[in-house]
Amino acid sequence: MALDAEELEFERELADKRHNEIVDVLKAIKIPEQKDSTKFIVNLEDAIRKLSDKVSKIEQPNIVTEKTTINQTEVVNSLNEMIKEFKSLKDSLTEKKSPKEWEFNVVRNNFGFIQSVTAKQIEP
Repeated sequence: MALDAEELEFERELADKRHNEIVDVLKAIKIPEQKDSTKFIVNLEDAIRKLSDKVSKIEQPNIVTEKTTINQTEVVNSLNEMIKEFKSLKDSLTEKKSPKEWEFNVVRNNFGFIQSVTAKQIEP
């Protein structure tokens, strides 16, 4: 549908009016001026400098520890026992179980419908 000249003019004037309204709203918005942050930056740099001075003055604390002796043969024996236990656990998990055998007893009525099924495991 082609718009006639009057409709086109109306659409243009409506668009101009919307544009002017948007410009007026944007002009009414007050953007705060950026505050001077140089004082904050100076205070921050001063605090960082003081903190780094204090950190550099920290001395390593004198820690007293008791000497402990470790019997390596006991450690090796304990590890060997653990290895044996892990191997036996692995063997028990990977051990092939024999498949179970079952015997089924199916009871049917005179029409051939199943009335009951009894399952019994056969010992190998």
